[in-house]
Amino acid sequence: MPAARAIFSIFFLYSLFNRIKTYAKEQGYINDFSSGWMYLGYLITSLLVRLPDPYWLISLCSIIFLIPAFKALNYAQKQIETTIKQEKFNTPQIILIIIGSIMWLLILFSFVILFLYK
Repeated sequence: MPAARAIFSIFFLYSLFNRIKTYAKEQGYINDFSSGWMYLGYLITSLLVRLPDPYWLISLCSIIFLIPAFKALNYAQKQIETTIKQEKFNTPQIILIIIGSIMWLLILFSFVILFLYK
C-alpha cells in the first residue's frame, strides 16, 4: 500500500492543497499559500531521493512544503466546535516519540561514522 500512496500522491496532492486552502478560507483563515509552488517543491525534493549517499538526505526536506497546508488545516479544524483539543501527549505517544528519536539518532550517527571512516 505505501507504493500506491506514493504514486497517487503525485496526482492528487495539488488538488488536496487547493481543497485545504478553500476549506481553511471558509473557516476564516487569512494566510495564503501557493498550491502550485508547494506541489512543485514537494515533488522536486521528493525526487532527490535518487541522489547518491549522503545527498539523498535532502529529500527529507520535502515535508517543509507540507507545513503551510497543515497549518491551514489545523486552523480550520480548530474553528469547528466538535474538534477535540489534545493538551498533551499520552504515554503510548511519548514511547513512540522516544523510540523514533533513538532510531533517527542512530541513523544520523551511522551516516557520520560512514562519512568519517570512508
